[in-house]
Amino acid sequence: MKRFGMWFSIFLMTAPLFKMYTLVSGITMADGLLALFFLGGLFLLAQKKRFRVNWLFLLYACLVLFQFVLVSLWNRTDEFLFSDVLFRTLRYTFFLLVLAVLVPNFFQEETAVKTMEAVAVFATVWLLLQKGLLAATGRYLPGYLPGLSLSRPEMAEHAAVLFQYDPRPRSIFEETSHYAFYMLMAMAYLLGKPRLTRREQGLLWFGGLGIILSASSTGVIALAALLGIWLFFSGGKTRRRALLSALLLLPFAGILLWRIP
Repeated sequence: MKRFGMWFSIFLMTAPLFKMYTLVSGITMADGLLALFFLGGLFLLAQKKRFRVNWLFLLYACLVLFQFVLVSLWNRTDEFLFSDVLFRTLRYTFFLLVLAVLVPNFFQEETAVKTMEAVAVFATVWLLLQKGLLAATGRYLPGYLPGLSLSRPEMAEHAAVLFQYDPRPRSIFEETSHYAFYMLMAMAYLLGKPRLTRREQGLLWFGGLGIILSASSTGVIALAALLGIWLFFSGGKTRRRALLSALLLLPFAGILLWRIP
């Protein structure tokens, strides 16, 4: 049970990476792995007399299905559109069921946090390599595994040609903004802790630098909003130190954003 929870937690933190690859049309590798975890989790829970359920997510899943049934009864003019909406609704409901059943019983926060930090560090190092190689040689270092079917063929085109028109590094994610939001998730978790170790403080700075170098405008704005919210709720000596750090970082960030194409 614990080993299953460990691998399930690791998968949840790496699912955005598996999402880049497709098994069949419309089904990504992340979807397939999640389905296997769901079936395995149900098998393990069936052997227990009691297990936890998040009834709010379960109720929400029922409401989503009920809404789809009502809408389909009164509006079913386009068969292709109906099939697409049905697929998306079932997929979304499946995700809600995972949150309602698997997460309360198998999710291990400590394992998930360690995995998230490892992915964040590796992704930022890869982004720095992409940025450095592009500046030095004019070549783009792809962030996906060769030989696997990509869910978005545009990723291969970007790595081969389109990077000349959009040179923003994507690290190991589908989009630059996806990298930025993953880093923001890690930073938000760390900023919510009452005390940070030196390693965690370094990870915050490293993540902020990565978001700025990614040149994701959405990521930079969200980073500013995240830091603003944190500064608002922090107080005393912590706030003064954070404000000083932000003032020192602003000129550096401005220069980087100005020089990044």
